[in-house]
Amino acid sequence: MNSVSTSKKKYFIFLLILIIAVVAMVFIAAKLNTNTLKDTDLSNVTIYHIKPGESLNQLEKDQYGSRQDLLPQKNSYHFKNFSVTYNDQKIITAIQTTTDEGNQHFEINNTPISNLDNAVTILGENYGNTEYDSEQGLSSRDYTDQKHGIQLSLIYSKNQGNYNALVWVIIKSIDQPQ
Repeated sequence: MNSVSTSKKKYFIFLLILIIAVVAMVFIAAKLNTNTLKDTDLSNVTIYHIKPGESLNQLEKDQYGSRQDLLPQKNSYHFKNFSVTYNDQKIITAIQTTTDEGNQHFEINNTPISNLDNAVTILGENYGNTEYDSEQGLSSRDYTDQKHGIQLSLIYSKNQGNYNALVWVIIKSIDQPQ
């Protein structure tokens, strides 16, 4: 009877080690997958000709209009069609479109980008796909530029039937504290 109990313990320990090894390999593979994406040059990606790393003091805030329906947040400005986040040194760390009109001011190399396909045509296939908001059916194509410290997220809806339409665009610094 004691040998049966010992063999069950060995089997349980072996099974537990096997499960831990499989889970560890899945996490390692996921981490390697995100690190294998090649850098994409995002130095000329802008929203309203603004990009992370610029001084907030250079931004002519009056020309963009403000949103009264959003509560003020520390280190953020909410304009009519986009939002800007900045750090304590007043350096812009992120820009996000908030409307379709704001999306019309998303540019790569001074070329207006009207949809997801246009962006992929210019930037290439070196992106990762992530779920952005599963309740709303939103996904994101994410590009990274380690050299310039920029990340670009192109948010699109999987539920609207038009996977090509941009819902939001987010450009953020990966060098600056957010």
